Amino acid sequence: MKRALIVLVLIWIKTFTVVGGINYSSEEPVVLNRINQEERIEALEKTNADLVKQQQDNKRLNELYEVLLRQYENSRSSLIAEFTILIAVLTLIFGLVGYFGAYKPAQDSKKEVDRLLESLQTNIDVVFSEYLRKNRDRMIDNYIQILEENRESDVSNAIHYLDLVKHAARFAMSLEKWKVDVNCNKT
Repeated sequence: MKRALIVLVLIWIKTFTVVGGINYSSEEPVVLNRINQEERIEALEKTNADLVKQQQDNKRLNELYEVLLRQYENSRSSLIAEFTILIAVLTLIFGLVGYFGAYKPAQDSKKEVDRLLESLQTNIDVVFSEYLRKNRDRMIDNYIQILEENRESDVSNAIHYLDLVKHAARFAMSLEKWKVDVNCNKT
């Protein structure tokens, strides 16, 4: 608006300087100058109106730009937040799948293997004890048979073995008795 006013003042000054150089004795040039001045004033008013409209358009465009910029920044922030949430959810899902798909079954299998090993160890102890008892009984039977047959080369070995087994049997019986006493005292 100020620009338009300044332009009008400059045109008005310019017209007076031109009119001042023209001979005033004739009316015709003055009329032409007035018509030219009116046209110039109309053109300036039109230019002024166009400038005001352009300023309003620029102001609306700047406001729209600011709104769009804020929306872009907000959408970018929300996109980053959504992506972060997506990564967190995927991490949780993969963690649960890993736990229930690999770790949990492995733990269950380990427990099963431990239980089987324990039962196998118990079975091995029982089987080995049975084997040792049967082997001892067979050896005792063999040495008794040697004593009955009275083979002189093997009689001393038979007597020593049977004496050793007798002491081992007494030790085993006293050990069993001691285990029973300890178990009774615990309860």
